[in-house]
Amino acid sequence: MIAGSDLPTLRIRTRAFIGETDPQFWTSEIIDMHINDEIMALQREIIDLNQGYLERVQTITPTSATNTLPIGLYVVRGLDVSIGGQWTPLDWIQAGHRFLYQSTTGVTEAIAVRFENRSFILESGYSNATSIRMHYGKLSAPLRTETMVAATSTSFTMGSTAPMINDCFNGQEGLVLAGTGAGQYFIIDDYVGSTQVATVSTWSVNPDTTSSYSLLLCDPLDKFPEIVCAGAAIRALLRRRDTDLTGLISSFYQPGKVAMLASLRKRQVSIPSRVNYYPDLDEMFPFNE
Repeated sequence: MIAGSDLPTLRIRTRAFIGETDPQFWTSEIIDMHINDEIMALQREIIDLNQGYLERVQTITPTSATNTLPIGLYVVRGLDVSIGGQWTPLDWIQAGHRFLYQSTTGVTEAIAVRFENRSFILESGYSNATSIRMHYGKLSAPLRTETMVAATSTSFTMGSTAPMINDCFNGQEGLVLAGTGAGQYFIIDDYVGSTQVATVSTWSVNPDTTSSYSLLLCDPLDKFPEIVCAGAAIRALLRRRDTDLTGLISSFYQPGKVAMLASLRKRQVSIPSRVNYYPDLDEMFPFNE
């Protein structure tokens, strides 16, 4: 994780762009909103490069024909079905069936999968699928920074404004900024929305209610914090209609973002077959509900 990708540092950098060191017109909450909006937009562009960034693999054991897609899913890249102990990829049947994919085994009943909103539905061959392996692009949950409400040897409790959505922070990295246990990086292994408790690996030093933390920019955005902050500043300035300052920042932001995407586009030279199913973002990433 690159230093300086915590939310308080991103705030400072964003304020430097807009020329407001201390909160006056823009509160910390407004700055955080613009930072997270910019992060979300850039993540989508990075995933759309189709170079493997921000992609996850999740193995699912279907318990019924209808199964819920993972939280934060932006695009499904590939589906493999385990039939008789062997992974079989699902192929697109034909253009007339936009969201329908099917395995071709020859000896076992074919399995057809249909996507619908927040679910993938096994239309046929359900009893033959012991596991489904999904490759998908995942959007990180919004960054947040605050003092821990509580902590144990393997967990901490977020504040009352944390999303009440199970697993929404899973896999995200963070840093204890100050107080007991300061300087420790962590990865959230599990998050329970009803209690707002995040499970982590065992701490070297247990944090407590004096400990403040921040979630961190994900890879590869952690290598481009200035692009994130410039984009957030432009979003903030739209409220003031300051075209001169917006234009000045844009002269840095636009070529910088182009260069960032160009460098990230060079990651892979050969790309496997993709499913490329895009769900409805408002339904798949319901953090504003």
